[in-house]
Amino acid sequence: MYAESEDLQELILADARSIYSETVVRHAMEPRNLGVMQDADGFGRLTGPCGDTMEISIKVKGNTIASAVRIAS
Repeated sequence: MYAESEDLQELILADARSIYSETVVRHAMEPRNLGVMQDADGFGRLTGPCGDTMEISIKVKGNTIASAVRIAS
C-alpha cells in the first residue's frame, strides 16, 4: 500500500511539473514563510469566492514590509 501511495504521488508531481515550473512545484511542496509571527504590525485575512482563506501577518520597517508570514490553516 505504501508503494502505491508513492507511485500516486509521483504521478501527481509529474502532472504538476508538466503545467508549472520546477520552482512553483518546489515552493508548493516545501512552503516557506509559514507559521506564526510574534509582535506583527499588521494582519490580513481574505476568503476567495471558492472558499479558500489566506491569512498573513507582516512586520513593517519605515514604509517597507520587512517580513511576511502566511499563517498555517
